[in-house]
Amino acid sequence: MMTLYGEHGVKFWHRHLWKLSIMAGIAFYIAAIVPVFLENDFQTVLLDHLAVRGIACALAAMAMLAAILAFRPQRKLPWIMSLILIASYTLRPITMHSGHILIWGGWLIFFMIALQAFASVATLAAIINLRRTRRMTDTRIEIAIILISYSAVVIPFVAVPGWLAFDLLPVALALGVVAPAGFVLVTACVARLIFIDILRGRAFQLIMAGWIITILGDVIAHNVFELSGWAFGAAAFDVYPLTSFLWVAACLHPGMHEVSRPATEVRGDWSAIRSFAIVTAAALPLVVGVYATHTSDLERMVVAVLGSTIIVMLFIRARIAVDAYAASERNLLELSQTDPLTHLLNRRGLVSRAIDE
Repeated sequence: MMTLYGEHGVKFWHRHLWKLSIMAGIAFYIAAIVPVFLENDFQTVLLDHLAVRGIACALAAMAMLAAILAFRPQRKLPWIMSLILIASYTLRPITMHSGHILIWGGWLIFFMIALQAFASVATLAAIINLRRTRRMTDTRIEIAIILISYSAVVIPFVAVPGWLAFDLLPVALALGVVAPAGFVLVTACVARLIFIDILRGRAFQLIMAGWIITILGDVIAHNVFELSGWAFGAAAFDVYPLTSFLWVAACLHPGMHEVSRPATEVRGDWSAIRSFAIVTAAALPLVVGVYATHTSDLERMVVAVLGSTIIVMLFIRARIAVDAYAASERNLLELSQTDPLTHLLNRRGLVSRAIDE
């Protein structure tokens, strides 16, 4: 009979601890955030909202640290950078409640955003480097399409408003340059992992789920909806606790060690997920043109140029795919008509040559 203590009990907890961490984190956050939105004063709601988010991310950071110390992954860099990223999510709530943000002004905001951007890119870069997929397949055109289409969203909704909204140079640099650049690099890294790596294992799936939610919720939902005039509000930033819980669950999962091991198989050069991602990315400039009602003529022109560039690159990628398919057909035909050892014509090859002559 299995008990919750002893060797079998430890294995049981290790197998299911990641599930408990997600459920406990979400339950805590919902229980704490619901009373906040019942307040009538906006400033009180904002500060309490930040406080709940900061406490949730602080608990997630402590859980991540405990998981790293307990399970000791062989390659710790991705997990340490994830820990730094989760911990950075607590800086804004701390500074807002302590009043230090008024003392340090714009440079503190610049430091917080720069730290988050650096930790995000460093985490994904460490995973890509450890997976060693660089020479397995070429994704340069697909990544370029993703970057250009994403820039069509970032430029009018993030970079330009962030640069023009504040007179302080460090804040303008943070919101108009550092944050957009971080968004673009994170998207490129996530796209590279999804396009190339099979991403087998629940730990890997939890990590990528966190990053996809970050891109969709933090970047697209907040910037597109709120800056377009839709009253989406600061609730979009609630993806921070959720993604933190997902990354903690990945670190607690028994398969966490697989994340930092070299990949053994990769996706094909024209997989379904690549096709879906490219088509979706190509439609982003059109979406921007529909919803970006407050953009200037210069911003619209930039989006139009980026959209035209994407169309050209789609034609290039389609041509490469057709050429690759034709080359594959020729190779298959050659293999079917030659001996694999001597490379001389076999019976089918001799018959085919006789017919041609």
